[in-house]
Amino acid sequence: RLQCLALIATNPARYETLAGPSGYKLADLQAAYNIKTSAGHAATIAVVVAYNYPNAQSDLAKCRSQFGLPACTTANGCFKRIDQNGQTSPLPGNAPAGDDWTVEAALDLDMASAACPSCKLILVEADDDIGDGLYDGNDAAASAGANVVSNSWGGSEDGSEPSYETNFTHAGVGYFASSGDSGYNRVPQYPSTSAHVTAVGGTTLNRSKTNTRGWAEKAWRDSGSSCSSSIAKPSYQPTVSNCTKRMASDVSAVADPATGVAVYNAANGGWIVVGGTSASSPLV
Repeated sequence: RLQCLALIATNPARYETLAGPSGYKLADLQAAYNIKTSAGHAATIAVVVAYNYPNAQSDLAKCRSQFGLPACTTANGCFKRIDQNGQTSPLPGNAPAGDDWTVEAALDLDMASAACPSCKLILVEADDDIGDGLYDGNDAAASAGANVVSNSWGGSEDGSEPSYETNFTHAGVGYFASSGDSGYNRVPQYPSTSAHVTAVGGTTLNRSKTNTRGWAEKAWRDSGSSCSSSIAKPSYQPTVSNCTKRMASDVSAVADPATGVAVYNAANGGWIVVGGTSASSPLV
């Protein structure tokens, strides 16, 4: 079974709250990472999740309106929702009780919006998190015109990983995957260990008055890392004696739930604070 890597904050009162929802706002993330939102981009970002997210478009609209971003809807051609085969219907059924992926999907869409307000968004919904649908969804994203694809989910390597590598190998498409939220993974986590993805770890991000950036950042203690058992080491990684195959992660961004981000998900009460490397992958 593959698992999403979003972590909902359980004590929102501890988060710094200025005007608006708790957690870092989209503008905070744009400031922290010096994202040039005024440049305008015509790229398309896809996020791959499992199960149906009925409120995807209305939740996204609430978030973007709250933070002053332009509307991103099916009607204006900005937003598209497809299944693991690239079709707009029929979409998958809802997740079973206790396996809610809608927070994951909301987080992914909100973070992609923060990073690129002018980008088009594709939400790819796999049938479930048990079969190969999440992998197939990466092919569907490429076929649907995505320039970059984020995967905020993963599972333990079992030796079958080489057979899925083609799902992340499409010319001109960049693939990203969360590295996990449990520190060093003694059982490597795929697809963050794929040779064809950028594996994204997590940081703790705080405001700072002592540097010109205005933000202080350090490695998050629970950020995932892995040494693959089955994927060969890419040429850009150094040779080290204790890891002869693919190492993850490659780059990191905010993920610590203690410095989490504001996400809108109506099914879970509206505004919530979320962290995990599920946040950093779509942002990067």
